[in-house]
Amino acid sequence: MKQESNNQQDLFFLVADLLTARQQCRVFKRRNSSHIGLAGALWLEGALQCYSHLGAAMLACDEQAVLDACESLLTRYRILCQVVNSGQMGCGEWSDLVLYGHLVQPKQAIDLIQHIKAAALRVSTC
Repeated sequence: MKQESNNQQDLFFLVADLLTARQQCRVFKRRNSSHIGLAGALWLEGALQCYSHLGAAMLACDEQAVLDACESLLTRYRILCQVVNSGQMGCGEWSDLVLYGHLVQPKQAIDLIQHIKAAALRVSTC
């Protein structure tokens, strides 16, 4: 039970950090049509939506929906890692994640999501 509590706390902090990064994004602070930071902002929005689906699935005890949300999140984080590894992170469209990337924590997020997915798989096969 303590491990589950720690996972919930870790999940809460990951989402809180993403919300903080989203609030800092210049795309949401300005009203012009510039594309600076747009890809990073869209990534943040999509990740937050996936976390919302994950939370709803966990509350509903819907193992399949938990698995689907985890897979969506893992896909998003893999894309982010590809962007980081390719050096595109410094490009204008991803620039906000360069500034606030320390809040995104892809390795910690991937580890936690894989743990949640494994737990859902154990429950669904029982």
